[in-house]
Amino acid sequence: MRIIRNVIFDIGRVLLEYEPFDYLNKRYDAAKAKELMELVHGSREWWEADRGAEDFDSLYRIFTAKKPEWAEDIRYLLSRESMLGILTPKRETVDFLYELKAAGYKTYLLSNFSTTGFGWMDEAYPFLRDVDGRVISSHVGLNKPDPEIYKLLLNRYSLDPAEAVFIDDAPANVQAAATLGISAIQFTDIESCRRQFGQILKNN
Repeated sequence: MRIIRNVIFDIGRVLLEYEPFDYLNKRYDAAKAKELMELVHGSREWWEADRGAEDFDSLYRIFTAKKPEWAEDIRYLLSRESMLGILTPKRETVDFLYELKAAGYKTYLLSNFSTTGFGWMDEAYPFLRDVDGRVISSHVGLNKPDPEIYKLLLNRYSLDPAEAVFIDDAPANVQAAATLGISAIQFTDIESCRRQFGQILKNN
């Protein structure tokens, strides 16, 4: 019988709200919000920044080359103010993380995040440092759902996949963890997450 000892959290949409399109819709008309979403947060370059292959200076140059008339909007969307406006704590999940810690579980972070963006979050939100370990995609040159980033976390902290639970909002990321033998929960809301966690404990 295996015993769950470790809980691994994604950050965006799990510990932090991340709905950039909603944020853009509050600042711009619908058409511009859609275009900015596709240009910035929905772009291949944004994904590459999460992988550490682009920084925010290069993103600014790339995006403004495509839309020079929106240079100031792009600069704002790549700013600390904007990022902290989009990424705000999901208190109920943060509370769950601390409940797990108090119960004796080890907690970890495994997240796709740009170096600059994560640096701002790390400064602003102390709970991101109050864990037993973390692997951030841009720091290691790998993005989820690449199996290698999961293996890196397991190896770095000597974790047995059979003793771990992984919580992430993206189905592909959840499936990748499950393939490696990690019990995985697709996060939709805290009530469902708690129920699934309880079921995993019951089944082990």
